Amino acid sequence: MKPLRLVPALLLALCTALQALAQAPTARLQELDDRAVVDANGAKIAEVYDVVVDTEESRAAYLVVSVGMRVVPIPLPSPELSFTADKVVLNMDRRRLESAPALDMAALGPRFKRGRDLMGGKVFDKAGTVTIAEVKDLVISLDDGMIANVVVAFDPKAWEQPGWVALPRTSVRPQGVDFVATFNMDDMRPASQAQAEQRRFDAARAKAEAVDRDERATELMGRKIVDAQGNPLAEIVDFVVDPAAGKVLHVLVTLPNGTPSALALPARDLKRNGDLIVVPAGAAAFAPAAASSTGRRLGEVMKKNLVDHRGKEVGRLRDVIVNLGTGRLHYAVAEFEPSWVAAGHLVTVRMPRDDMKMDLNALMGAMMFDQKGWPDLNNPQFIANIDAYLAKQ
Repeated sequence: MKPLRLVPALLLALCTALQALAQAPTARLQELDDRAVVDANGAKIAEVYDVVVDTEESRAAYLVVSVGMRVVPIPLPSPELSFTADKVVLNMDRRRLESAPALDMAALGPRFKRGRDLMGGKVFDKAGTVTIAEVKDLVISLDDGMIANVVVAFDPKAWEQPGWVALPRTSVRPQGVDFVATFNMDDMRPASQAQAEQRRFDAARAKAEAVDRDERATELMGRKIVDAQGNPLAEIVDFVVDPAAGKVLHVLVTLPNGTPSALALPARDLKRNGDLIVVPAGAAAFAPAAASSTGRRLGEVMKKNLVDHRGKEVGRLRDVIVNLGTGRLHYAVAEFEPSWVAAGHLVTVRMPRDDMKMDLNALMGAMMFDQKGWPDLNNPQFIANIDAYLAKQ
């Protein structure tokens, strides 16, 4: 028998489903055939004969046992049925089992198939026209009878990896005694590659859920703030910043009743849920912004023009990059007249002081990009380049 891989090369989107199903107690259909059926006292009363699969619900609806010359279906799950590592425990005596109704496949209807009839069935590609694998076994959840995996051997013409593969039931759909794949063969990949991609996906998701990250202030304005239960608390309208210190002092908000308020940064336990900003402390975290001689409203600063040493207008701010998690005012993004910077390009610059003066020489070494294609602001190399430039200013 070829080795069975329960975590095979699969669609990345199916990895999570595999991990969840793997936590439930399962058994291969061929393994169940080797288990004795015993009563509550441990006395053998029957043998496992087969399972009956409900193909519409993708679950084993009955465990079929043979007792004497009869085969009897036991519903799955059943309060009278339990499993150990090597036995099936049936909470009834042999006499009662012998008097139970025998299996009648015709009465169950066409949606029900015997498990052994599914063995050797074909798996077709997504189009349902080309055979890509042969069914070798089923992995069944012993808790509820759900089919956890369909074990297959791929046709080498479809996929050259050796061994048997346990496909999650969500990756195929029944078609009589056969199955049709719900994935494209081009998406198959070695397990090591899928696991590496899953790690990258998890890291990206964690980054997306964190507030300790660089963001465009203009995209934060208008964002909703909620409490831990998702109840609305406020809406972001502006920021109070200290350009000289490189800090965001307050997030200015409007409460649901229209009252202006503020959230001081850094705020404890600030989180993110998609586009929502989550403040677990709730309404108690908000208070009028404290007066500051160095604080400036960001919205007002961005309305001003950038000027050269003679006071001539040379550009304007297009955005400011902030970090809600740390309260850091990282840098600004500016657009300059064509005599300074080619039209259509934006430049990363140190946040200007109150006089809004800029020196053309100060742009040497700055990051420049097309205004229609913003870079990943949290790319480690991009941040390193920005910080290296800022350190020289």
